[in-house]
Amino acid sequence: MKVHSSHVSSVARLDLVDALRGFALLGLFLVHCLEYFELYWRDPEPSWVRDIVFYLFSGKAYAIFAMLFGLSFFSS
Repeated sequence: MKVHSSHVSSVARLDLVDALRGFALLGLFLVHCLEYFELYWRDPEPSWVRDIVFYLFSGKAYAIFAMLFGLSFFSS
């Protein structure tokens, strides 16, 4: 006698999409930590660390996260 399960199987997750989402969240975390914890008001000279973090992570992290947000709505 075969018993059928009444619950719907969960959607298979893509590891690559989850990894990209993790990198995007890490980039956003770094950018926001730099914005929040930097005492720019005290010494208004921009530092090389700020420039590197914003150049490497800011726009790319927002774009990747927005793309993956749309992908999750498209695939569901």
